[in-house]
Amino acid sequence: MLADAPQCKEIFRGVQLTTTIFWSWQSDRDPKLHHYFVRDALKDACKLIAIDPDYQEAGRPEVDHDTKNVAGTPDITKTILEKIARANVFVADMTPVGVTDPVALQPNTGADKRSEPKHLQNPNVMSELGYAEHALTQSRIILVANGAHYPGPVALPFDWRHRSGAKVYHLKDGATKEEIKAEQKRFAEVLKSCIAPILAEQAPAKTPPSPISWQPSASSDPAIWPAAEKNLEFRNDSMEEVTRSVRLREGTRIFVRIAPSEWSEPARSELEQRISGVGLNIRARDGDWGLNGDGALSVWGRIFGERNEMDVTSATQWFKTNGELWGVNANCFAEESGGGLCFACGLPFAPIDDFLERGIAAIRAMGGKGRIGIKLGANDLTGSVLPDFQCQNRRFPAVSAQASVQEELETWTPEERRALLLRFWNELMDSYGRPHAGSMAEFEREACLSPLSK
Repeated sequence: MLADAPQCKEIFRGVQLTTTIFWSWQSDRDPKLHHYFVRDALKDACKLIAIDPDYQEAGRPEVDHDTKNVAGTPDITKTILEKIARANVFVADMTPVGVTDPVALQPNTGADKRSEPKHLQNPNVMSELGYAEHALTQSRIILVANGAHYPGPVALPFDWRHRSGAKVYHLKDGATKEEIKAEQKRFAEVLKSCIAPILAEQAPAKTPPSPISWQPSASSDPAIWPAAEKNLEFRNDSMEEVTRSVRLREGTRIFVRIAPSEWSEPARSELEQRISGVGLNIRARDGDWGLNGDGALSVWGRIFGERNEMDVTSATQWFKTNGELWGVNANCFAEESGGGLCFACGLPFAPIDDFLERGIAAIRAMGGKGRIGIKLGANDLTGSVLPDFQCQNRRFPAVSAQASVQEELETWTPEERRALLLRFWNELMDSYGRPHAGSMAEFEREACLSPLSK
């Protein structure tokens, strides 16, 4: 026999279907302790690789040997060499099967000039090893040996002695089933640790995920979308208003943006059915919603007199083209009696967390897939102040005009949302020259957030 080859499934009509680990074995020594032992340890290593979360391939390597899965009566040598050339990893048994006798080989040479005894490996294994070195390079070759008959690198051919050497297992002749089983379990882990990095290097480069498509910001204020620079217009079917026109309050604003990486455009009417239960609302009394050119819009604030005379403090645009929910708020900064704006930092975080939870769920319900991106920010902080949490009369003027954070995740758990809110809090504190929150509990206390239930 020339060899064995562990692999998932073999070759079908010239196409390699799965990963191959070629096992080059010798039959000179007890097969239970060499041929079959390493074969079975390789099988176990393949199973361990398959369940490793870092292994990205669809199938796991499994064991093949000789001409298995090759129909008819093929040329054995040719078939095995083809398998070696297609292999991802080559494993060879370097356990010596003999030792030269210098006295018999050099009877007429003095003892002081005779060669030292040399350990010999199975010739078929050595032939396959030489071909593998040519076809695969040394970086994809693993040598193994039974330490009961392998004295170390000195037993290897000269040009292999100064390399990494053989991975050694230990089974003396006559080893019991229990000893074989225990050593097989240990050696499978050794083989896995050698094989997995070689396979990882050969894994095809992953196509980077498509970037999330974000809507452009208004030129005058990055906190809002272009249409929000003017009146917010929408059709309100519930009140039979063909055009509702209101204006977002001027001044310092906080924004929250949520967008999926994959989105199929829905009908506007589908967005309208959900927008009323999704929009950002921070301490507003009157709300309304409807359709517009970008998709669906909800507004919150207070109506003075005519319906269009509405002081809009919160607005949320749901964009039809990319699925983005863009919420903006303008009532977290209150005018002080002495002039200037004071940031009510305990006001926005609970409503923002609620908006994130509902917004992500709505995007998923509308078919949004892949990663969900979130952007949190505050703009035009110049001229605003942050009250001292310990001394109400003390104020800290902003030293930076803006604060923002963003993150993209496949799944947004409550803990991950809370972690992003903490980052946003710390960025805001930094904009006012104040220290970051020392802990999640401190942040939740200062931001008036209820702790997450365990």
